[in-house]
Amino acid sequence: MFIPDLSTGLFIVDFDQTLHVNQRTAAHPGAFKLFPNYPNPFNPETTLPFVLPDRMQIRITVHDITGRRVKTLLQGYQPAGHHHIVWDGTDRSGRKASSGIYFIRIQTKEWNQMQKVVLVK
Repeated sequence: MFIPDLSTGLFIVDFDQTLHVNQRTAAHPGAFKLFPNYPNPFNPETTLPFVLPDRMQIRITVHDITGRRVKTLLQGYQPAGHHHIVWDGTDRSGRKASSGIYFIRIQTKEWNQMQKVVLVK
């Protein structure tokens, strides 16, 4: 049986099919983690998984290649744990964005990271 380890992005092979869970990791993730979005390139939408170690205020925005903010996907408090956000390839007015390279930025007080995504039509 293959068991995904979300903290490393790897799979654990469990031959006796007994699932062992580290309670601290499951209940309280230890660190921020941004996983690669999928699919990438994408059309019409892409999913961005991430992990928060504690409940905190978070902001996720999409920017074009010039740095201009295209859309805010999430702004507010989120609980600790594994999350994901979906970008449907639209701008803040609901219009379809042009094909090209975009950056999804995830920000908290303690953490700031960007993920490159490619929208193809």
